[in-house]
Parts: sequence; C-alpha cells; structure tokens
Amino acid sequence: MTKNIITYCFFLFFMLLQHSVFSQFSSEEERMDHANELFNKKLFIEAEPHMLHFLSLKKSTEFNFKYGVCTLFKYADKSKSLRYLEKACKDANVDPRAHFYLGKANHFNFLFADAIKSYNKYKSLVSDKEAKELDLEMNIQMCESGQNLMKNLSDLIVEEKTSTAIDKFQYSYDLSEIGGRILTTDLFQSKMDVKLDYKSIIYFPPVGTDILFFSSYGNDGSTGLDIYYVSRLSTGEWSEPNKLPENINTPYDDSFPFLQPDGKTLYFSSKGHNSMGGYDIFRCSYDVTSNNYGPVDNLDYKINTTSDDILYIVDENNINAYFSSDRASEGGKIDVYKVKVKVFPIQNTVIAGTFSNDVNPNDLMATIKVQDIKTDKLIGIYTVDKKNNYTILLPNAGKYKFIVETPTSEKIHAGLVEVKPQTELKALKQEIKLVNNDGLESLVITNLFDQSHENETKILASVVKQMANPEVNIDQIPDSILNSIDNISIEEDSQSELVDTSDSGSSIEQLLLTNTTNISNAESKLKSLEEQRDKANMVAQTKATNSEQKAKQADQLLVEASSIDDENLKNQKLQEAAKLNLESKKLNEQALKAVSVTKRIQQDIDLSEQKVDDLKILNNKLSSTEQTNSDFEELSQEVSILSKEDPSPMDKILSDTKAKEKEANSYLAEAKALREDKESMQYQLDQQKDNLSRVKKKKDIAAINETIQTLEQKILESEVLIDQQFELYETSENERKELSNEAEQMEEIELAQIDENTVITEPIDLVQIEEKANNVKTNYIDKNSIQFDTIIIEDVQLNEDEITVESNETVEEITFSDTLIEPDEIEHYNEVSESLESTTTSTEDFADITETIISYNNDDAQVQADDLENKKEEIISIQAEISNLENELSSTTKPNKIQEIQTQLEVKKNLLNNTEDQLVKSYEEINNKEIEHNNDEFVSSSKDLNDEAKSDDDFLSATYYMESASKALEKASNAREEANSPSTSPEKRKELLKEAYVNEMVAIDDQQTANNLMKDVMEKYPSEESTDNEPITTEIEKEEIIAAEEEQEQEFIESLPVNIPVVKEESPVPIIRFQGQTFDPKAEPDNYEVVAVADNDTEVSAEEISNVSNRAIIESNQSNIDKVNELESQKEILELQKNDLIGEKLIAKVDKKIQKIEKKKAKSQIKMSDDIATVNQSEIAILNEQVKASNSESKNIKNQYKVTQASNYEESANDLNDQALKLREEAKLKKDPVAKAVLLEKAIASENTAISYLKKSKKLYDEAIVEDFSEDKLTVAKSVQGNENTQSEKLEDLAGISEDKAIEFQKQAQKIREESVSMKKKERAAAMVIAQQYDDLAKEQMVKSEDYKVKSKKFKEIEMAVVEDITLAKEVEGQDMSFIAGTEEFKAYNENQKNLNELNLKREEIKIEKQSYDQIAAQMDAKSAALDQQAKSEKNPIKRADLVNESNQFKIKAKENKQLADALVISIDSLKDGIRSKEMDQEIILDGLDSIKRRQVRGLAVSGKADEIINQIAQDLPENKIEDELEEIIEMEDEKEDTVKDLVLPSAPNSPSVSVIRSKNFVPPTKIVDDIFVVTNDAVYSKENPIPVNPKLPDGLVYKVQVGAFRNPIPQDLFKGFAPISAEKVRDDITRYRVGYFTSFDIANDSKNKVRQLGYKDAFVVAIMNGERITISEAKGIQTNQPVVVSDPIINDSENNTDLTIDNTENNEVIEVNNDENLAEAVSAVDIKGVFYSVQVGAFSKPLSSENELNVSPLVVSKMNNLFKYSTGRFNSIEDAAKRKAVLLDNGIEDAFIIAYSDGKVISLTQANSNNPNREVEYKNPEIYYLDFGTYQDEVPQQISDVVMNLKALNIRSRPMLMGKQYYSKKFTSIKEAEQALEQVQLKGLKSAKIVSSKKDDFDLNYEFKIELGKYFEELPPKLQNAFDNLKSLNIESIEVDNATIYYTMSRDNFDDATTDLNACRSQDLNIAKIVVFKGGVETSMDNVLKSFK
Repeated sequence: MTKNIITYCFFLFFMLLQHSVFSQFSSEEERMDHANELFNKKLFIEAEPHMLHFLSLKKSTEFNFKYGVCTLFKYADKSKSLRYLEKACKDANVDPRAHFYLGKANHFNFLFADAIKSYNKYKSLVSDKEAKELDLEMNIQMCESGQNLMKNLSDLIVEEKTSTAIDKFQYSYDLSEIGGRILTTDLFQSKMDVKLDYKSIIYFPPVGTDILFFSSYGNDGSTGLDIYYVSRLSTGEWSEPNKLPENINTPYDDSFPFLQPDGKTLYFSSKGHNSMGGYDIFRCSYDVTSNNYGPVDNLDYKINTTSDDILYIVDENNINAYFSSDRASEGGKIDVYKVKVKVFPIQNTVIAGTFSNDVNPNDLMATIKVQDIKTDKLIGIYTVDKKNNYTILLPNAGKYKFIVETPTSEKIHAGLVEVKPQTELKALKQEIKLVNNDGLESLVITNLFDQSHENETKILASVVKQMANPEVNIDQIPDSILNSIDNISIEEDSQSELVDTSDSGSSIEQLLLTNTTNISNAESKLKSLEEQRDKANMVAQTKATNSEQKAKQADQLLVEASSIDDENLKNQKLQEAAKLNLESKKLNEQALKAVSVTKRIQQDIDLSEQKVDDLKILNNKLSSTEQTNSDFEELSQEVSILSKEDPSPMDKILSDTKAKEKEANSYLAEAKALREDKESMQYQLDQQKDNLSRVKKKKDIAAINETIQTLEQKILESEVLIDQQFELYETSENERKELSNEAEQMEEIELAQIDENTVITEPIDLVQIEEKANNVKTNYIDKNSIQFDTIIIEDVQLNEDEITVESNETVEEITFSDTLIEPDEIEHYNEVSESLESTTTSTEDFADITETIISYNNDDAQVQADDLENKKEEIISIQAEISNLENELSSTTKPNKIQEIQTQLEVKKNLLNNTEDQLVKSYEEINNKEIEHNNDEFVSSSKDLNDEAKSDDDFLSATYYMESASKALEKASNAREEANSPSTSPEKRKELLKEAYVNEMVAIDDQQTANNLMKDVMEKYPSEESTDNEPITTEIEKEEIIAAEEEQEQEFIESLPVNIPVVKEESPVPIIRFQGQTFDPKAEPDNYEVVAVADNDTEVSAEEISNVSNRAIIESNQSNIDKVNELESQKEILELQKNDLIGEKLIAKVDKKIQKIEKKKAKSQIKMSDDIATVNQSEIAILNEQVKASNSESKNIKNQYKVTQASNYEESANDLNDQALKLREEAKLKKDPVAKAVLLEKAIASENTAISYLKKSKKLYDEAIVEDFSEDKLTVAKSVQGNENTQSEKLEDLAGISEDKAIEFQKQAQKIREESVSMKKKERAAAMVIAQQYDDLAKEQMVKSEDYKVKSKKFKEIEMAVVEDITLAKEVEGQDMSFIAGTEEFKAYNENQKNLNELNLKREEIKIEKQSYDQIAAQMDAKSAALDQQAKSEKNPIKRADLVNESNQFKIKAKENKQLADALVISIDSLKDGIRSKEMDQEIILDGLDSIKRRQVRGLAVSGKADEIINQIAQDLPENKIEDELEEIIEMEDEKEDTVKDLVLPSAPNSPSVSVIRSKNFVPPTKIVDDIFVVTNDAVYSKENPIPVNPKLPDGLVYKVQVGAFRNPIPQDLFKGFAPISAEKVRDDITRYRVGYFTSFDIANDSKNKVRQLGYKDAFVVAIMNGERITISEAKGIQTNQPVVVSDPIINDSENNTDLTIDNTENNEVIEVNNDENLAEAVSAVDIKGVFYSVQVGAFSKPLSSENELNVSPLVVSKMNNLFKYSTGRFNSIEDAAKRKAVLLDNGIEDAFIIAYSDGKVISLTQANSNNPNREVEYKNPEIYYLDFGTYQDEVPQQISDVVMNLKALNIRSRPMLMGKQYYSKKFTSIKEAEQALEQVQLKGLKSAKIVSSKKDDFDLNYEFKIELGKYFEELPPKLQNAFDNLKSLNIESIEVDNATIYYTMSRDNFDDATTDLNACRSQDLNIAKIVVFKGGVETSMDNVLKSFK
C-alpha cells in the first residue's frame, strides 16, 4: 500500500512537473537545449535555474559541472560552487572545462595551489587553441603571483565605503582635497576604441598640468588595453598619443592610470605583471624630464584581491587614497573605498583546531564562544563542523577565554588561551577535548602552536577571503596606530613643508618663495578661467547673433507672405518662416545657457582676481617684514591659508551635483520606506476589517473599530507624507539634472576647439548678449510662434540641432456627396439630407451591448458575432446578479451583511466592466469586416449608374446615409486612436473603446440602410451590363479556362530567352505521410488557432526587454527578481524532497517551510508588481505598434498563411493582455499576500506570453514580406511582362509605407511631448519615456524604409537585365545572323552560354527541391504548433501529455526535413560560384567587342536560335551586313553649334512650301534636286497630323538622317522641331524614323548636327540609292565616280582577337604595298615566321602614304577584310609588347593594343601564350602564399619595423585596406616556402604573422570582399548580439559613419569565400547581410570587379 502511495505521489508530481515545464518548453529536451545554449554562450546567470532543475532530476556529472559553473558566476559566495565542481571532476569522462572552472573557483577562493593544479589538468586535456580562448596561461600566472603576494599581507584603514553602479563609480570619488576631476571622454579615442565603443576614464589634474595619461586599444587592440600619454603643445593643443613602454604595458589589459600630484609616481591597474587575479593596482616611479619609468610594484593584499581592483587616486601628501573594487559587490555594482595610504601588518591570528568528546562520542556539535580577557568583549561564536574541525579568527595577540558547550551536556566549560604576537599569518594548531576526569566531565585545551597544520593552505585561503572585504574600520583602529601612520606620513612625505623656526630669516625666504609660486599658479588659473569665459562668451555671442538673424529672416518672410495671394506660394513662405523660427528658438536657448555658464565662470574669476591681489599684498609683507618669530608665525599661517587650492567651476558643479544626488536619493529612500509602512498598515487594516466581520461582542467590535480608525488616519497621513517626499525627490532630481546639464555644457565649452585666427576685437558685453537673446525671444520668436501654430511644416530636418518638426499634410476632406452628386443635383441633395437628419440611428440605440439590434451582411462577420452571444448572456447574468445584490443591500440593515454585500458588489462590477471590455474589443475586427463589405457593396452598386438614377431620391438618400456612416466612423477612429495611445489610462481606454464600438454600430446601420436603398435604385434603373450573359460557371467551361491559361503560360515561357531557366519536371521530393497526416511539398501549411492561454513563464529578464527605460526599471528591481527566483528554486527543491518523504509529520513540516517561502516570495512579488506591470504594458504597447506597422506592409502579398497566422498571434496576444489587466484588478481586491501574489504571477505569465505572441506575430509578418520577393529570373520576367507592379515597384511602395509610418510615430511623439507640458512632473516623465519610445519606433521604420529602397534598387537592376535579354532575343528575330553565328567570339560565347543555362537550370531544380523540403518542414512545424496550442488548453493531464508528445514527433520530423533543405544550400552555393565564374568569362568575351556586335552576340546566344543558324552556315562566312551601320556610326561627328532657330534649307522656287513639308500628306519628289529639311520651334507632328509611313522614296542617290528605330508604336509628337519625317518599316516589327532629303553627305551631316542639338544624340546619316540603303562610302564613290573603298569599321580591335582567314589575294596585295616607294615603309606580317607580339596602331581602307601620318616605326602590315592593319614592333614576350604599348599611349595613340601573329595569321593572346599556339589553352590562376603581418590604422608597429629591417629578403610591403594598411611579404609558390619564411619571422619575435593562401590574380587585384551586416544607430539588440557572437570566427569588425556603426566580417580576397561567409550569416537569420567589395580601402561595385578581371 505504501509503495502504491509513493508511486502515485511520484506520478502526480511528475505530471505537475511536466505541466510546469511544458508551459514554458514543449519538452524536457527543448529546455535542456535552451539551457545548454545559454551555458555555451557563457550566460551562466540565466542558465543557473535550468541547470538546478536538471541537477535536481538527475545528479549527473554533467549537471554538477554546469550548475557549479553557473553558481560560480551568479553568487557572491564563490565557495558555493566548489562542491559541485569537485564532484564533477571526480569523473574521468567529465567535460575538460570542468577542471578549468574548478581552477577558477579555487582561484577566486585564494586556493592558488589547487587552482594551478586544476588549470594544468585542463591544459593537459585540450588543444592550445582551446586553452587560449579561456586565457589559461594568464590565469596560471596570476595564481603563481598570488602565492607570492600572500607572503606580504597587510591591513587597511577604511574611512568610507560606497556601493555604486559600475558605469558611474567615478562620481563617488570626492576630489575636493586632491583637486582635478575624473571624466569619461572620447577625446583621445583611436579607431579601434570607436569600433569597440570604448571611452577612457581619464583623471584631469588641476589647471597647469601639461601631461595626461589614459588607456586605449590603440590601432588594433592586439594587446588589449594599453596606457598612453599626451602632452600639451605650445599651441595649447594636445600632442599625438604616445604608448608607454613595455615595462608598463603588458600583453593583457592595462588601464586606469593616475599620476600623483608631485609628478613622481604613476599608479595604474593591470591584468598583467604579477596580478593575483583580474585587475591589480600597481605603481612605479616616473621622471617627467627624461620620460623614464621605474620598476613596477604590486600594492599587495588588501588593496589587491583576486577580483578587479581599479583607479587608485592618492592625495599630494600621500595620506588618503581612493580605489574601487568589485570583490564583494553584486553584479553590475562596485565599491569605492577611501583608505589611508599607509598600511600596517595584519594583526589577526588564526586558530585551527579539532574537537573530540571522550565522555559522549556522539555529542560533537560543540559551540565555542571567545571573549577578550582584557576588555570582556565577545570576539565571536564558532561551531564545530561535521568533520570535528573549527576555525577561530582572533583580532590580535592576547589572552582569550574559550567557553565550550555541547547540545546534550548541561555543563558549560571555560578555558584560557594565550596567543603570542605572530610575525606572519599562519594557522595555529589546537585540540579541544571533553574528558572523563574521575567521573566528572572536564575541558582540556592543547595548544600545538609550534606545529604546522596539515590543511593550512585551505584554512588561510578561507580566512584571507573572509578578510578581503574591508568595512569602515577607522573607529576601531587604536590611536597609537593612527598616530604612527600620520607621523610616518609627515616624516616621509612632508619634510619639505617643515619649517625650522630657529632660523627665521631663512624661513621668511622660504615663505616668500612659496608665495611667489602661489602667485604664479593663481595667475595661471586666472588666465585659464578667462580663456574659458572668452570661449563661453564667443559661444553665447555666436548663438545669439545667429538666432537674431534667423528670427529676423522669419519675420521678414511673414511680412512677404501676407502680401502673396497664391496659396501655394504663401504656404511655402510660411513653412520656410516657421522653420527659421524654430532654428532661432533653439539657438536662442543655447545662447542663454552659454550666458549662464559664463556668469558662473565670471564668479570664479572675481574670486581668483581677489586671491591674486591678496597674494601680492602678502608678498609685499614678506618682502618688507622684519625677521621676528611672531611675524613668521602670522605670515606662515596666511601663506598656508592662501595656498589652498580653490575648486574649479567644474569641480563646484560636480560637487553640487553629487550633493543634490545624495539629497534626492535620501528623499526617495524616505518615500519608499513610508510607502512600505503604508502597505504594512493597509495589510493590518484589511486584517482588522476581516476580524470585524467575525466578532460579535460589542467590546471587541468597539476595539476593532477604534483600531481601524487609527490605521485609516495613519494611512491618510502617510499618503500625504509620501506625496511630499516624492515631490521633494522630483525637485532635487530636476535640480541635479540642471546642474548635470550645466556641467556638460561647461565641459563642451572646455573641450571646444576655437579657431586660432579668431580675434576678439572688442570686449563682449554679456549683459548685451543676454538682452539681445531675450529681446529676440520676446519680439520675434514668441510673437511669431503664435502665427506659426497653425502652419504645417513638411518634413523639416534642422541640421545643426537635430530638431525634427513633424508634418501633417492637410488633405481636403472628400465626402461621398462630393464624388457622387452631380453639380446640378446638389440643391436637391441638400433638401433630401435636411429631411433625413432625424432618421439616422443614435448612439444611444447601441448603448446596451448585450442587445443584438442588427445582423451582419458579411458572412464571416456574422459567424464571429454569433460566437459572442454566450459572452452577452454572461454579461446579462452578471447584471442580474448585481441587481439582486443591490436589492438585497437596500433591504438589509445589518452592518456585517452590508459590508459583505458591498464587497461582492465591487467584485461583480469589476467583473462586469472587464467582460464588457472584452466584448467591445471582440467586435472591432467583426465591425471592420462588415464596414469594408458594406463600403465595397455601395461603391460597386453606384459605379455604373446613369444620370437619371443619380437624381433619384433613393440614390440621394443612400448617399446621405453613407455620408452619415462616414462621420460616425471618423468618430470611432478618433476614439480608437486615443484609446490605443500608451498615455491613456485603462479606465479612459475602456470608455473610448465603448464609444468607438457604438459609433461603428451606428455607421453599420447607416451603411446597411444605404445599400438597401441602392438595391431599389438598381431595380428601377437596370444597367446595360445586367442584360449580358451570366458568368461562366460550368465545370467544363472552368476546365477550358484553366487549359487556356496553361496554354497562355506555356506560350509565354516558350517566348522567353533561353537563359531564363524554366524547370519543367516536378519536384523530386515526394508527398510524405507521417502520423496519419499528408504533407504535400506544393501545399501551404494549415493555419491553426492560437489560444489565449498563458505559458507558465513568470521570469523577468532585463536582457529580453527592448526598451532602455524599461530595462532600467527591471534592473532596479533585480534584487527582488533574484530573490523571487531563489525562493522559487528553494521551493522546487523542497517539493522534490516531499516526494521522498512518507510520514505525514515530515510532509507537514516541509509544507510549513514551503508556506514560509511563499510568503517571503509574495512580499517581494508585491513590492515590484507595479514596476513589472509598467514594463510589460510598455513592451506590449511598443510591440503592438511594430506589429501594426508590419501588418500594414503585408497587404496584398502571396503568403497568406503567415499573414493569417500572424494575425492569430496578434489577436491572442491582445486577449492575454486583457486577461492580465483583469487579473491585476482581481489581485487588488485580495487581502492575503500569497493569494495576491498568485494572481500577479498569472498576470505576469499572461503578459509574458502576450509579448512572446506579439514577437512571433511580427516575425511572421516580416517573413511573409521577405518571401513575397524572388530573384528567380522566371518570376522577374513574369512581373515585368505582366500588368501588375514589378517587384522593385512593390519594394518602393513598402519603403513609402515604412516612411509614412515613421512620420506617424514622430507625430505621435511630438503630440505626447506637447501634451506633457501641462502634466504633473511624474506624469510628464512617464510621457517623455513614451515619446522616446515612439521616436525609437520612427527610427526603426526609417531604417526599414532605407532597406526596402536598397532592395528595390537591386531588384530594379535584375529586372532591367531580364528586360534587356528579352529585348535582345527579340531583336535577332527575322534578321540574318549568320555572319555573327560564324565568328569565333560567338562560338565561344554560345558554348559558355549553354553551360551557363545548364548550371542555372540545375540550380533552380535544387532550389525547388530545397523549397519542397522547407515547405514540408513548415507544414510539420505548423502541425506541431497547433498541437502545442491544443495542449495548452487541454485540462486532462494525460491527454495533454499525449498532445505534447505528438507535437514533439512532428518537431523532430520537421527538423529532419530542415536539415535536408540546409544540406542543399552547399550545392546551390557551389553552382552559384560556377555560374558567377561563367558569367565573368562571358563578360570578358563581350568586352572585346563593340557595342553593336556585343548586343548581337548576346542576343543570338540567349534567343535559342543559334544552333539552327549554325547548322545552316557554310564553310565561308557571308558578308558582314552590319559593317554598313558600324561605318555610319563611326563617321558621325559630334560638333557643337549655336542654338537652333527656325531654319529652312534653301530651295528652288518649285520646292514644296514649309506647310506642305510639315503635313502628313507630304510626298517627296521623284528625284531630289534641292535639299528638303525644316528646323522649327513649333510642334510638327501629332495624333491629328501623324508621321507618314513608308512614303515612296525618290529615285537616285539621296541622304537622310536617321533619328530612331522602335519595335512598338510611338507617340506621334515624340520627335519635335524638325521635318519632314518618314516612318519606314524595314522589317516585320522594326520601324525606322528618318528626317530630310539631302543631295550630299556634307549637307546631311550638318543637318544631323542640328538634330543632335535638339536632344537626339544618336542621330546619324544614311544613304539610299533607288530606294535601297547603301553604305556611306559607296554613296561617296558614286558621287565622285571613284571605286568604292570600305573604310575601317573597327577603330579599336580587341586584345583577345580570334583567328581570321587571310586569302592569298590579300597577301599579294600586302607584298605590293611593301614594294611601293610612295607608301609607308612596313614589313609584311606574312613574311615573319613563328609567333610574335606587336602593338596595333591603326586599321585603314587604304595603305599609309610614305609620309607615315602615324609617325610610328618600324611598322608591320597585314590585310584583313579589305583593311590594312598596321602595328609596330616584333616582341617575343607580351611584357615587352606591353611596355611598347605604354609608350604609344603616352604619345597620344589612345587606340593602341597588343595583338599576336603566328606565321602571318592573327591569333588570340591566349593561343600565343600556350606551348602550342595552334590550340587554345585555358588560363590557370596559380595559387600563391604570403605572410600577413596584420592591418594597422596608424604607424607601423615596432615589431614589424624590426622584421622589415632584419628580413629584407621577405620584401615586406603595405597596401591600403578598409581597416588600415595591410603589411605582407612577397609571394611564395609553395606552402613549404611560406612556412620556412614564417619560422624566420617568429624567431625575430613576431608571433602575430600568419600564412595566407590566395590566387595570384585575386591578390594582385587587391579586392576585399566582406559581408556587410547592416548600419545601426544605437546599441545592438540582444538577438543581433547573439547572432554576432555565433559568428565570432568571422572576426566581425565595425566602423563609425555618420553617427552610425556599420558592421563587417573579415576580409576575403575572392568572391567564393565571401559567399561562404554570407551563407553563415544567413544561417543566423541575418537577412540584411550582403557582399560588398572594396578596392584599396574604398568601396566599389561588382561591375568594376568584373572589368578588372577582364
């Protein structure tokens, strides 16, 4: 039976545990994955509760290890982790890191020897790389140093100890006695500092110091933080930073430098040297004259510990010092100590003993009280541990009484122990026994002080750790020690200030010298203050002047605007004036602030002047006084008083700020304490009221009532006091902020760089400036601001001051009547409207939301409305209950009953309000559907009405009702907008939502009335379309439509270029059946219901909070959060223990403990509940805005699954939030704190789930948007050929939507700020936080908009490329392309294109396969999520477990399919690389061609006609028809002429008139005798006067000017300004437009130039003979009766020429040219055997004359295609030819290029480079290796300089890169050579060099391929930071640009590696990642990369 009970209890516990886990995680495995992920990211604090959970379930090695590590970093007690880590390390198979962290735990606990042992164990188990990642060597060195430092233990005298936040600890240093100030500044930041966002904390000494020390990461951060110094130059500026030598700076972090005021001792903190752990504080001597630094000393324990100890600042007299340490601080905090500089040896004595009991061996749990015999003071009470050991820490040597007691013995024993003074801290051994002495129990104490204790190391470590946290102890230090310290200080450090009164004369001289120095210092300070004042004056004057100028300009513009009638111009003037007025206002405020600063500085100047005068008077006294002792004493006192350093203005402000901060904090603390007292009294009051309802005796009732009255009075008084304290706090806090702002302004002025050339010609009158600023404010700014209140400023961005003025475009309201009512019916409409005014529905008709007055026309809306009927019945039921209670209340007179009923009424009314609120919210979506449906129906029915119908009374009435509905909807919209504002209170929000609901119902009623009237109108006036045939509805006809669409689709695909891949086969991924479900790769996932059930997630983490203000609130409550989590963990452990218990008493005892924990937990939860609610509601509001923004962008997209699912999550999130609000209301009514806390926990869980749902919703919306766009060429082709917007246009629209949303958020922020002016301080502060949140949302939307714009540009390029290919493919249709198809260039290009098509097709096939797996995975994930949702709402635990288990099965299967999809990414990327390579080859081929031939080659290759044409080509290529057109283009001249005027070329009397020429009926003469051409400014052709098509061309030779050729019809007025134009169709779909008829080429050419001047830059001359086009050269030959000679159509041939056939005829002609003395001397290429290179300088239709116009020799000539081609030189290598080419280019022959010959034939350069020139050899890009020495921003590191000098053979050079200069060696052809060179470098001490493998061309081109990860204006979100952390191997770097940070991955020298990096980034969901390329550190484009590769 007992066994069954245990089993049942265990099962019940297991189910409860499962419920707890599954409410947060779907399975234990998922929770474990989450915990391990946190652990591996070193988020140990977050991982701790999970690891504790698993440790409690399974006490395995793994969880002992991981939980031990978590506790090490979470808890202050570092010894807590030891037992877990020690247990884990006993397992030989434990994770090696366990040994490291055990070492770390021992290290923190001062167990250095044990730590080293564990560290070495870890070292033996892992690689060097792993050890380096955990800084193993540094930690070992620290432990070794710690062992040595423990020999020199000393104690501190602590005067003050302040705990503060780690980011502002410097403000806790009181430097009033020391002088100077501590600033966190970016004054000397390096680029690496900027990148890492590091700002140094710098101590700025008092005025007059010319050297500053600070820390920086330097150029590369390779040695962590290092210490630098700057010195002041004669110009007053600071020098360049100089790094301190290596005896100061170490390979680890060195920081926090401070130079003592005497300039002789430098203090700093370092993790190097002999630090015992973290930062230790060190000092060294410093000689400023020689800039030398002495040996470095560690300040030893107790200044230094194993934690971080930093920023040691000591006064001039070496008496007092400040330093900071986190040795005993909570996370994020640090303690600041003020101590005495001089330390004294530790006085403590440690006794370590064992206890035994011979009388009763079981009675060993003894306690030992220790008393000081001399003072009778109790030193401490110590207990004996389980191992019978004890440790006693005595304050010093002396005599002590030991009082020993045991639990079972009634006797108390006492003994005397005397401890002699010890020379060092050691563990004194001792034994204490209870023995039987003649039947009596006796105490025996045996001191074994001369023996060593076997565990001395651990004992002392524990003691040292205990003593390491010093508290304020100055009151406990004996005067003898304090006096000795003071005396030592005077003797050692102040001897120079002692005065020997025996020689007063000498002393007076010393005083005089001191005073003279004081005068110099005071004058120097005075000068500095005057400079500051002048700076502030100049700032004030400049700002005031600029403000005045802008104000006057604004005023003048207002005057001008008043006289302008044009509303647009007037508005423009007013907007410009408003902008200037705002700028003036800002400048005016800055001027007045600068005046305030100047006044403060002037006060200090006055005091300084007085001090200088006093010092000078004193100097006169010292010079003239007689040498007497009394005079000396008096004068000495005066010198001492005047020698005191006065604080600077900044120091005064900081001191005042600190005082105000303390004052504000004290008020806040008092207010919080009063609030806690009030809460306590409220709890007592509730208890008393509860007691009152139960007592019956009058005496008791009277006593309780008296107590209640007293408590109520006290609570009222407390509320008053609390309000007063909070008001005082706010006042002090505001004053502190004002002082802080003033300090910032002063600091800006101090650091401001004033132009050296700026000369102040006359004194600046501060009063005048202030008066000017105030006058400008009064007479201009304030006066004109009233007029500007009504002016809307459009998107004004003020540069200097970053003022943003939101705009509201004034849109004239357009009503239904405006668009539907005809002008002549307006009067009639007004009459109808007047008669209907009293017939519209009233809002009162819908005040009762439980009444169903109307039904919905929209089916979905009606179904949803039906579902709400139960909710209405629930409301009616609650209303009835309230009515009954009210009746009962009115009929009873019993006080108890009255109170009971009132309580019930309050609860029921709250329930009614919340239920009504939920119902109203539910109707929002329903009403929107109905409203949209009714509106569409009305628009549709009114669209095609005739004029008669529109004058019908029913139509006019319908329009009126729609107008009325529109007004009601506007009211509803305004109410919802106000309700959704974060600043609206919950009560007000409910009222507004109810108002919106009733107005929507009124609108719906009016709409339905309107549509009913419209039905009557349509029956009266049926449209013509209504008589048409009914739409096709039969199945057969539907099939026919589908078949026709498929046929149309097929035709479209067949018409596409062949380079657009079209996958015709089905996906290879089959339909999958799993768990009885079918998953089709073509199908979309099924949407699932998202239930509004909260997860069991009550944890609150600051890291999960997106908003900074909210995060700060959570961090301020972190101690309470940690306490709640810790108590919850304790409760979980106790619950586990309960399962092992059998006895009821034991279980009851544990239950009692649990109840106690729950009470403690409840107290902490209630304490922070308001803050948590504030944060959660703020987060929900922000997320709601983000979701709405994403929703607005997701309209009209394809992936409706994700949009719908996002909407489901959004809706449930809002329901959960409503639940949370309701739970919090219920919690307010609870008196029991535990019950209250339970409700609050549920509320938090609901809010956390709502936040999670909203995040999922946003993610789904965003994913749906991203997936709606595809770079697939077929998709792009469909979009550019279709009627819908292209993808680039859609992205532009999205950019506009995001930008509009940003503006909307900006307006909201501005509105809140304006409204906050009239609020109370608290409310205003809250409102300002909300305003900032809207500003952040606006920034987010602007970044989104920019991203869409970038993507739009990218898609535009892709679309243009596809359109270009489609155009090219169509251009080759119907043309004779055989001459192109036969060229070698085309053959090579076409072969590549075929390969490219295959690769693209293969890639698309794999992409479809991947998409199929992704689709199946998405369906399975959706199924899993649906089951999870069902499980959440399932009450039966067994069914719930089954649902969760089934869900997990689908998750696992989905993961498998995702892995299959991910595996295909590698194949896709591999193909992408191959495609990219082929595309580059294509570009190289095209680059060698002219523009026309390039289009023809690509057009033919992508058209798909190439193979057909190639098969028809004969062996000899036909004449190249295109040469005519090339010739015409080449002969075009681009001459500049005067502006075009109306011009008619001279003509004969019989020539046609201008009017005839410009007519559509113009027909040219049969023969052209005179030129016909008109240039005019008038329009010529139009739709009415079209361009003549195919007019009959004249006989004979005629010239015309061609101005364009088009495939599609053009507007008839496209060509303007000339005539006559003819449209000549020369092919099926190409029309050429030509102008004029000319008798000669020269006249035609002049006319062409005039046409070009009119903007038609591509115009050229054509020649026509008897209606047929001929070449220009043929035409000229006809005119001159000369033989026709073909001119050179190719001015610049390609360097990659292909083989061309040279026939014998041409060869013979060349030979004749060589023998002709009248021609230029040249060698025939056919006479030269073998392969050689030459540089071509020209190609001509005729041979060069003997005059050799080229002036180049020697010449080589060849003839090809009737052209004589001349080149110069015969070279055996291409390098020699390149040199010759360079000379020719310099001499002006710009078209020179290299060619190659083989036995007289021109061959390609590739062939010439091969061993066999007769075959093509593919070029191989050789692999090379080089040494990379790093990239640096500034000077060359010394180590590299040494290597450069000592290893010149490595030829070390540098080249520019993005992050600086990269230093590298020469290139090696083998890895072995590179490794040998690396060994040489490492021997020289340079360890950072590494071998890099690359390709020769990649290296030589010096391209840096990086992955850009986005631009960010604020700190990275946690999610993005996690992604970056996961990509550490990519060495993510950043640069600052325009106040933003751009992140990049490491540099790659080729596109392939960069693509791999891009895939890694995409795997982390960094969809913004893209490849960018830099050349020499400057960003370039991929096009330039391609050109370089060519």
